[in-house]
Amino acid sequence: MKLFRRKKLINWHKKSAFELLPANWAIKALLGLILIGILYLFIALGNLRFFIGNYFSIAGLNKNYLVILQNQYELRPTGGFISAYGILKFRFFIPTDFKIEDSFKIGGHEYIDPPEPLGELLADPWYEGHTFRDANWNPDFSQSAQNLISFYQKVYPKTEFDGVVSVNYSVVENIVEELSPFKINDQEITQNNLFHFLEYETKNIDKHDEESLGNRKNVLKDLASSLIKKSIFNLPTVAQTLDQALLEKEIQLWFANQKLEKKIQQKKWAGNYLGNLNTDNLGVVFANLGGKKADRYVDKKVDYTVTFQENQAPQANLQITFTHHGDYNLVSDRLKGYLRVYIPQNASYKKTNNQKVSNENNFQVVGQNIFIEPGESEIISFSYDLPPHVINKDKYFLNLYKQSGAEVDYNVVLKVPGDMSFDSPDFDIRENRSFYQKKLINDENFIVTLLPDTTPPLIYEQKFDDLNQLAIVFNEKLSPLNANDKSNFEIRDNNQINQNNDEVKIKKVEYDGDKIIRIYTEGISDQPLERYKITIKNLQDKAGNYLSGEEKVITAVQRFDK
Repeated sequence: MKLFRRKKLINWHKKSAFELLPANWAIKALLGLILIGILYLFIALGNLRFFIGNYFSIAGLNKNYLVILQNQYELRPTGGFISAYGILKFRFFIPTDFKIEDSFKIGGHEYIDPPEPLGELLADPWYEGHTFRDANWNPDFSQSAQNLISFYQKVYPKTEFDGVVSVNYSVVENIVEELSPFKINDQEITQNNLFHFLEYETKNIDKHDEESLGNRKNVLKDLASSLIKKSIFNLPTVAQTLDQALLEKEIQLWFANQKLEKKIQQKKWAGNYLGNLNTDNLGVVFANLGGKKADRYVDKKVDYTVTFQENQAPQANLQITFTHHGDYNLVSDRLKGYLRVYIPQNASYKKTNNQKVSNENNFQVVGQNIFIEPGESEIISFSYDLPPHVINKDKYFLNLYKQSGAEVDYNVVLKVPGDMSFDSPDFDIRENRSFYQKKLINDENFIVTLLPDTTPPLIYEQKFDDLNQLAIVFNEKLSPLNANDKSNFEIRDNNQINQNNDEVKIKKVEYDGDKIIRIYTEGISDQPLERYKITIKNLQDKAGNYLSGEEKVITAVQRFDK
């Protein structure tokens, strides 16, 4: 009996070891938590899941990526002055190395002629010609990325790159805002003091000591290290910030792999700046070439008005306003730079003496120097006729291009004549005017339908210009078909003030081609404030809409207003 109980106890123990012990359930729970964690991470990454799905194509067995750090407070065409760079290395699909270096280390090659405005505006006794740190001159990032690789290889010819990533300082600011506070060199860092901290650390050096100059941006390495450590525990927040940065062109990507590059372009992460030959295009690109970090203090506003005219090319009026709120100090100075506006390639534009006009990226490009002192404003204006193809089957096509790193308020106004109107989900429609007002955070593409005039013409005013001359003012242009025919008009004395009856005859009618018909009469006597009935028929506007009703009767008062 005891032996039987002992065997039963042993069997129970064996069963517990393999089926009943909590360790088995813990493993199942752990696996469940891992699956939940993966799902959570997959959801948290948002659009960044793209990099998981394409990880092996991006990482590869042996891949190098050039990473450039741009400061948008010293604005340049692809986002900002290239203050630092790094090389991200993958070996056997694993990131193995990344370190940040000062962009001034990429130099010392033969003299290369810079683009014309660069040579003029950057010229000084120590100017070295076109270099790596100024190679982002083309606002189309794919082209600037390849230029950057070319300049890097002039100094390090054996280094091959599989892509380029640009990161604007604004991205760092936004991540710091989400993850702060944290400490660097015993100083607490927040989004509010980050700019001052970095400027102080990089400028508080012996400028004539090569070692100090070479190490002046080591603080960026400390910052990057701190951000990476904190990001690991705040992945969803950081992922959302990076996702937004890609959307707003504050991070831009270029891949040598054409399949990857095509995918990036479809995501609109490639920083493309290519004109569409079938639409109206507008891009405003500014380069700060000697104003320190003045863009931190300069408001930029774009007012763009397009007036659609009958049987004429649409007329565009562009006004760019710069207002410098800065001062003369360590980080701010007179803003010296180069402004380029990118308009349709076939637009009819006549340059002034101080402008340069060229073709680039399927655009017509108008450029000029600009200088603004602290406390001052400057307005730069451009006028040109748009090519007819910007309208197709009563639809107007407009593309606005954002310059990476630029914060610019856009105010777009569209005008059509008469009682025409618009239809668009993006514009605020006010009769024959439509408005778009917003800070441009990414490229925008609009389709605006021009609605025909279906409203009869309206008589705005009727008045005596002289004793036997009356003017009828309409709200829109008329068809000249019947506007000059005196048989369409009749005038009679109302005898309301004076019983002296005037027998009024119409001698002739003249239409001025715009909005006024003048009626010349005989038989009207001097009867102040007397009323005269005017009967009008068969008049129509340019769209063919007749005056409402078979006849229109209005009253004119004998009064001669000055």
